[in-house]
Amino acid sequence: MQVDANKDDAQDHRIPVVVRTTPLASQRYEAGVGYGTDTGARLTAGAEWRRLNRQGHQLDLSFQLSEVINTLTTQYLIPVGSVPGDSVTFSAGAEDEDLEDGERRTLRLEAARNWQLGDWYRRYYLQFLREDYELSDEQRLSILLTPGVSFTRTEVSDPVFARSGWSTFFDVHGAVRDVLSDTSFIQSRLRLQGVLPVFSRGRLLLRTEVGGSWTEEFSDLPASERFFAGGDSSVRGYAYESLGPEDDEGRVIGGEFLLTGSVEYEQIIWRGMGAAVFVDAGNAADAGIPEPVYGAGIGFRYRSPVGVIRIDVAHPFDDPERAARLHIGVRAGL
Repeated sequence: MQVDANKDDAQDHRIPVVVRTTPLASQRYEAGVGYGTDTGARLTAGAEWRRLNRQGHQLDLSFQLSEVINTLTTQYLIPVGSVPGDSVTFSAGAEDEDLEDGERRTLRLEAARNWQLGDWYRRYYLQFLREDYELSDEQRLSILLTPGVSFTRTEVSDPVFARSGWSTFFDVHGAVRDVLSDTSFIQSRLRLQGVLPVFSRGRLLLRTEVGGSWTEEFSDLPASERFFAGGDSSVRGYAYESLGPEDDEGRVIGGEFLLTGSVEYEQIIWRGMGAAVFVDAGNAADAGIPEPVYGAGIGFRYRSPVGVIRIDVAHPFDDPERAARLHIGVRAGL
C-alpha cells in the first residue's frame, strides 16, 4: 500500500490524500515441517484460493500429518453483508488421532454463519459428526448433529508478540437423541487469556479454561466431546491429554468437566532470547470441580518473526516417580 499527500492541491487547510493498493495474489500455497511435544514431528500443507469469482468466494484446503494427529480440512467461504468478516462457511474435515489410551477417527461436516459485531466475532453453526473411537478396550461408533454458538474477542498490542491485552472464547453446543444423534448432551467451554507488561522487556502471561458437559449417558459421548488435560497448552509436566478420569485398569477415558490454569513470567534478556518460569494446574473430572494436579518449571524463549519459540522443562508434582517433561512449541500472540 502507498499513501501520497498532494500538498500542492491543498485548500482550506485540507490536503488531498491518494491511497494506492496492490491486491494480494489470488492464490496462496504453503508447506512446512515442524515439531511440537503434543503432536511430535509434523508435516503441514495448505492452499488458499482467495477470489474464485466477483463475489469474493474463497476456498481453503489444509493438511497435517503428525505422529499423534492427522487432519484434512476444506472450507468454502461466501462473504455476506457489508462488514468485513461477515460470511457463510461450509466445511468438511477428517481427523485421525492417537489418544493416551485409545484412538479416534472423526468425520465432520459443518455449515456456519459468521458475524463481526463490533469487537466480537460470533458464529452460529450446525455440525454433523461421525466418530469411530476406542477407549478402555471398547470400540464404538457415535453419530451427532450439534447446533452451537461461539463468541470470540481479542484485544492485544501486537498479534505476534503481545505485551499487553486479553482474549476470550466461549462456546456452547449440544445434541438431542433421535435427531440424527445417538445421545443427548449440552457442552460449554470458556477460555480466558491475558498478558501484562512487566518492566521494560518482561511480561506476565495468564490463562484459564473451564468446561462442562451435561449428558444422559457419559459413555455415549465420543472421545472428541470428552475433556482431557495435560500438554503444552494445558498442564505442562504431563503428556498431551494424559489427565482425566480413568477406568478400573488405570486407562484415561476423559471426563465431563475441565478446569485448568497457568501463571507464567517471561523475560527477554538479549537479542530476542530470554527465559521463563511458570506454574500450571488443572485436571478433568467426571463429577464436580476437578481436583487439580500441578506442574512447574523453567523455559527458554526466542522471539522469532512467526512467534515465540518455547522450550520448557516442567516437573509434575502429583507423583514423585514421574520425571520432568520436555515441552517444545511456538506461541503467537497470547
